[in-house]
Amino acid sequence: VNLFRRSFRTIKILSSDDRVHEAEYDSYTALGSIGALLRPNRESFPTQPSAFLLPSKPLDADRRILSGISKTIKVGVSWRSYEPQSGARRTVKLGDLLGLFPAELNVFFVNLQFGDISDDMEYAKGALTRNWIDLDFDKKNDVDRLCSVIDQCDFVISVGNTVAHIVTGK
Repeated sequence: VNLFRRSFRTIKILSSDDRVHEAEYDSYTALGSIGALLRPNRESFPTQPSAFLLPSKPLDADRRILSGISKTIKVGVSWRSYEPQSGARRTVKLGDLLGLFPAELNVFFVNLQFGDISDDMEYAKGALTRNWIDLDFDKKNDVDRLCSVIDQCDFVISVGNTVAHIVTGK
């Protein structure tokens, strides 16, 4: 909720715990219809991408760690989708993803993947001889911190999952 309140300051954002009385609004629409209302045609899209969600100020620990990685390209990576029906089709092997970057390229990978990734890490062992960091936090539920970490990356590579939806403008 705080992430959305920072990102959409002109809109009153409510949590699922907030009670709203009919006298407090004129109309409502389903969430799935908002895109058509806000962007009804091609011209209504901005010509330059910009950050969509505004993360909180980075945690000092995250900022210290990530800003200490200088003279490298910080690449956020997320390679797995857990969506029951199509997740397997949208998942790539971590080692294959990291292998896209030549060894001589000075890249520092930042893990943005949530869930149990121990099998992926085992498979990618050879590719992980390169620079790799996995900040210890709940990447599935702490979306605000995830946005803050993404904001500190130079760019992000992700399959079709939550990270791909948050990463606009990166």
